[in-house]
Amino acid sequence: MVKVLLVTNKDEKASGLQKHLSDSLQIELYEVGSIHEGEERYHILEPEVILIPLSLASGSDIQCIIRWQKRCKSDGLHPGFLLYSLHPESVFFFDISYSSYGIPLIQPDSGHQIISMIRQVSGRSKVERSLRDDYDLHSRI
Repeated sequence: MVKVLLVTNKDEKASGLQKHLSDSLQIELYEVGSIHEGEERYHILEPEVILIPLSLASGSDIQCIIRWQKRCKSDGLHPGFLLYSLHPESVFFFDISYSSYGIPLIQPDSGHQIISMIRQVSGRSKVERSLRDDYDLHSRI
């Protein structure tokens, strides 16, 4: 069973996602009304996945999400952070689990920081791909 913390912001659209998740016997669903409430209840619930609506992702909320994510990692907890966007016929998920970056564009080295961040993401992707290939090779043997 997967523990999921769903941030709903009391949005009607979120009730559709909530319905799909709560109907599954494989999901242990907890709901909170805001990012701040989620941060407060996180240590009690210790979910494996945190779902946050993309509509909440304004500038200050993104900073809260990044701080929350970094706090989880510093506490030794590594939940998956997914931003979600609900549309009439689909739902989109944006995985920010590995890391979130905030780079001030007014700094003189911001271009270098952006390129460094892109290289880190690319390197991680290559390592994951290599691990998957190795696993596939070993499972075929």
